[in-house]
Amino acid sequence: MKIYFNGFGATKILSGYCIEVEKNSSVSAIKKKLITSIKTQDQYAGLNELLLTTAFASDECVFDDDEMITQDMTLNLLPPVCGG
Repeated sequence: MKIYFNGFGATKILSGYCIEVEKNSSVSAIKKKLITSIKTQDQYAGLNELLLTTAFASDECVFDDDEMITQDMTLNLLPPVCGG
């Protein structure tokens, strides 16, 4: 399935970015796949660490890392603000 991203703050550069993941993937697995996907791309340098603490959300709710995504969707990337 396809996961698109809508970034905010320091993750805004990832808006429109897309990855392919297996159906019924956890948010944690999607986060790991995203980090792996951008790791070698210079324009995303420095985002790997930030993504570890970034919340992933739909337009309706913020997901826990163990929640399953079952269909194509756009996830909002909500980085921590003011260090927390």
